[in-house]
Amino acid sequence: MSIDWRFPSSDGGTFDGFNAAGIEIFTGARYDGLAREIIQNSLDAAIDDKTKVTVEFDFVKIAREDFPGASELLQAMQRCQKECKDDKGKAFFKNAVEEMQKTEIPCLKISDFGTTGLRGNYRKREGQWYAITKASGISEKDNNMTAGGSFGIGKNAPFAVSSLRTVFYSTLYQINGVDVLRAQGKSILMSHESDGDKYTQATGFYGEANECMPIEGDDVPDILRPQKQGCVVFVPGFVAEPQWWIKITATVASNFFCAIAQDKLEVLIQNENKDIEVIDQEHLDECFQKIDDPEIDDEKVKNSYRYYQVMNRSKS
Repeated sequence: MSIDWRFPSSDGGTFDGFNAAGIEIFTGARYDGLAREIIQNSLDAAIDDKTKVTVEFDFVKIAREDFPGASELLQAMQRCQKECKDDKGKAFFKNAVEEMQKTEIPCLKISDFGTTGLRGNYRKREGQWYAITKASGISEKDNNMTAGGSFGIGKNAPFAVSSLRTVFYSTLYQINGVDVLRAQGKSILMSHESDGDKYTQATGFYGEANECMPIEGDDVPDILRPQKQGCVVFVPGFVAEPQWWIKITATVASNFFCAIAQDKLEVLIQNENKDIEVIDQEHLDECFQKIDDPEIDDEKVKNSYRYYQVMNRSKS
């Protein structure tokens, strides 16, 4: 079994350029979109109504040699850089190639616990795993799956915070008492020339190269392994703008204060300074009060805080 990056051949079909509408829709408010989409999917995948869901955002740096398939992905990006004609794409690939050549790569690791994990028979094109990694234009609810979010356009949000347009997914869960550990990478670049003067599709995958399948068990790299049942969304080349964690805190508090106040959700955010922001039932009021950033929609935060205060008063 060969494990590496593979961009499937377009086989004489369409040529996919750099501009990807599904990603561009999130670039205007990338951290807001990331937090909303990730956390909603985690809440939808809660094990049951009594289990609290935990979502962790951790800023980490990995050595280039620990990046799964780094050399092969770098080659694909260099071919895209050579192929690209528009200025925006050229600037992206120039930066992406430089990022991939660094000794350390900044990453955002997003983990959830208290969830079902990404299940389903991906070989039969069913379930959450297939929906998030391969499906386009459908949700896994079309496949009679009702938990775990729909993984529609929102699954593109993590790509908008990656300077490499690359995301790794992994999951851990049990079937009949047996652990299932699975991982796959996905990179949305553009069509580029491959060996033999043939052109590829824009999207490539890290895993079993022969059929672009995920890897399982011992083949899953340590950096992608969930600590316990749940899933990991690993974003290499994380775009860490100033106070990115404050923007995520504002989104979490404003959009999910009901679930947090009811102790159904807690969110932990660790930034590059190793400071940890805890957003849970105990610290929610404190989080609202210290949100301060000129780029944040202050009125939305204030309105959410008012609703939260009214909800608390109604309990007393």
